[in-house]
Amino acid sequence: MDSLVARSGYPVSDLVDASYVIYLLCPVLAGFAAYGMRGWVTFHRSLRARRSELAVLVNAWWPLLWGGPVLVVVTVLVASWTWPPDAASWTVLLLDALTAMLCIVAGLAVGRVFPTAVAAPLVSVGVFVWIAYLPSTSSPVLHHLTPTLTGCCALSVEPSDVALRAQLTLVGGALVGLAVMTAARRLLGSSRSLHALVMALVLVSATGAASVVLATSDEQLTLTTVQARTAELSCADEAGIRVCLWPESASRTGQVGAAVADLNEALVPRGFPAVDATSSDEGADNMYVDVTPLAGPGEVTAAVARGYVNHVLDCGPRERAKVDARVAFLAVTAAGVSPEELRGEYAPEDIDEAIRQAGAAGAAARTWFFDADCRGRS
Repeated sequence: MDSLVARSGYPVSDLVDASYVIYLLCPVLAGFAAYGMRGWVTFHRSLRARRSELAVLVNAWWPLLWGGPVLVVVTVLVASWTWPPDAASWTVLLLDALTAMLCIVAGLAVGRVFPTAVAAPLVSVGVFVWIAYLPSTSSPVLHHLTPTLTGCCALSVEPSDVALRAQLTLVGGALVGLAVMTAARRLLGSSRSLHALVMALVLVSATGAASVVLATSDEQLTLTTVQARTAELSCADEAGIRVCLWPESASRTGQVGAAVADLNEALVPRGFPAVDATSSDEGADNMYVDVTPLAGPGEVTAAVARGYVNHVLDCGPRERAKVDARVAFLAVTAAGVSPEELRGEYAPEDIDEAIRQAGAAGAAARTWFFDADCRGRS
């Protein structure tokens, strides 16, 4: 069961991570639908049923049309081991379900147009390219037209509204269009070329509608389909420190407050600046601390130490070499962590430097600490 436990404790992030099962399930569902469609069409053409083609189609394929999305949703829920608590999480599940249904309907549509030997591999590869390849391109627009929600989601972000609207427009439009095309036997007849033309028009129209959604949005598109989180932080005063964390991490408020207080107690006498407030909102002016709901005491201490270094020195991601040595220094000085506990987490030279500075005089340690020269760089 350990592999089923949520990896971050942030529901929408865990659901998006688990949604990668569509990489495998959707091509399989699409290929299976295409494989069975041609024989089904040949069989039912001879029956001359008076019922509409849509009624016959749904009656024959409803186990796959509904079972496929249910399979995907259940797999995502089990893999993430979480239950959607908010609208964003439910929207992720809805997108997964509609994507699975679209893949099945696309398989049926392609199976009506091409011979089985061509249709099954063609639709499977096409679905895989859409879901898995487009997110690897350098086009922000293509990233926003795939259902994988690229880059989602760290604790401080959530799925982008414009990305969800564009993807639901694309998936919903293509789903309805292909379903109507597949069921329109009397209107389109048995001409494969006419079906192929209509299928192409449906896909182009759905893609165009989704592109219009993106083009008319005020949001600046990037390679990630996320936006700043809109949920309210949970704030409390702990050990004289104002601590604001995301709701799912509220149980770690006391640990964060105690870790910051210990940091102040150890560093202020050495001439280091004190911290009186910390937040999980990266846009806040006070010290940023990245604490997940599943973080243990050691992880909380490390997060507070790293947050202090980044806040005081204004170090960015590219300054990891300078940051790590100073985080190790804070762990040894303020948290009383032994060097042995740091092995494997930091480079040996960073640990050795941290030990030397921990035993140095306050002025010397302070000079070394602020000699990182990170300020203003990221």
